[in-house]
Amino acid sequence: MYTIPKKCSRAGFGREDRDLYFTFMAAYFMLNLNENVQYTTTPSSHHAIVHVHSSHNAPFLAFYKSGAVARLTNTKLMYTMHDYVDELRATYTQRAIFRYFEALATTVYSSNCTRTGCLDKLTFHLGRVSVYDILKHADVITAVSYGMITDMKSLSRTFSNWLRTAGKNLTIINNWVSDALLSDARSRITMLEPSSGKLQAKSELAEIMGRIDFESSVCVVSWLGRFDSNKGVNMLHTVYKTACSNRCMMIVMGQHTSDAKDEKIFERQLHLIRKSSYSRTCPFLLIDSPEMQRKVGLLVRAASDVTMITSVREAFGLVAAESLAFASIPIAPAVGGLVDIIKPYGGFDLGWNGFLYRHTGSPQVLSVRATFTLNKCLALLRELKRTQRTHNDILRRLITTAPISAMSKPLYDGLVERLLDEV
Repeated sequence: MYTIPKKCSRAGFGREDRDLYFTFMAAYFMLNLNENVQYTTTPSSHHAIVHVHSSHNAPFLAFYKSGAVARLTNTKLMYTMHDYVDELRATYTQRAIFRYFEALATTVYSSNCTRTGCLDKLTFHLGRVSVYDILKHADVITAVSYGMITDMKSLSRTFSNWLRTAGKNLTIINNWVSDALLSDARSRITMLEPSSGKLQAKSELAEIMGRIDFESSVCVVSWLGRFDSNKGVNMLHTVYKTACSNRCMMIVMGQHTSDAKDEKIFERQLHLIRKSSYSRTCPFLLIDSPEMQRKVGLLVRAASDVTMITSVREAFGLVAAESLAFASIPIAPAVGGLVDIIKPYGGFDLGWNGFLYRHTGSPQVLSVRATFTLNKCLALLRELKRTQRTHNDILRRLITTAPISAMSKPLYDGLVERLLDEV
């Protein structure tokens, strides 16, 4: 870790410039790839692939191509699209970019970055610069799912037009569940008897949390994610009632946000759950402290029979992918990368691995669809559990359909090797 000069600290930027802080961090890290090398006036002998993730670091592409970093010429740039809002809406003012370049060049690279020296080289002549203006500097552009690109095309004509000209540089590389998490999943949910692993996880979770109000045989519906509107936090009460009506318990595990409006919605949902007529007989478990999540996060995933995903958008859908790794049935809206991960139920023997519901409509309509789908899933789950062998067969299917590195990593490695050959 390196100390970031105060001139470029996050506090030194205004609200419109805060994304550029991440760009500075990336540039400062690149500058110090090797502590024993002083990047002053001599060219670098390093060859590097700079992988830029999301629009927070998008200006980094432009900075590298501006000529301000002439000493690091042996570098290729890869940009990964990550979130709908980032790629469709992110813009930067000329003033913000200049302030960033000026601070970065003079503080880190000890070079002169004047308005004519930096901005003109970037050919920024608009009042605001979009991510698309910056993406032209990338050598390779990737996206984490086909579904994400499909949704972006339907949402933005600007993106569709950009894709026609820049699409040749775009490669879809579906994200994957980390090998470390897969190893943890197999240690708890084995392929031989996955249902037994779930019973054991429920018992351990109940003991750790000090909960005597649910048994290991109870069905568990989990909701995992940030407590914000994009993740559908406004549906928590409805999902809880549906789980309880099916004699299941609900676990909510996630992170709070800094958005006051989202926090208010979340607190309202908790109030409705606690005041519900089900609250005395239907267990509800909230895990919102980082310490407790680190302690029981894997157990929650292993104990879950069903994972409820209520997101408005998902570029990839990591929660759904991880739920499959832990043999938990994902229920999700048919949006973004979720359609790449989940093969929806259409019949018992049709190779399904989850449930999808239509994602268009008002929040009330989406809530009705989500709960209808949850009811359908839980009815099927009860039927499966009557026949233990069939239940284990389905759980094994979920595990084998989780996206793993062997599916996508070779494509990523191939791109990196190609770029290294071009350096």
